[in-house]
Amino acid sequence: MIAYVHSPAGQRVRTNNHVERVNRQLRYFEKVRYKWRRRRTIVRFLVLALDLWRQRHIKAQEEERRIKADKQKRRRSDHRAKSRC
Repeated sequence: MIAYVHSPAGQRVRTNNHVERVNRQLRYFEKVRYKWRRRRTIVRFLVLALDLWRQRHIKAQEEERRIKADKQKRRRSDHRAKSRC
């Protein structure tokens, strides 16, 4: 174990899974990009990619709002339960 930690392989900087996932996506997009010959194809890809990002962003915001509303409801019900005692 100590030999591995001191070796160059053990000293490499490791990244998290989400970073690796994005790197794989970028490599895939670069690979696909060489097949594109028309500007229309590139514009279509960018529009679809941005729309997908926007949809995910909106969905994440809605989820955050729902979680925040649930927490507020729980606090109110806890407060009411404590005031009845």
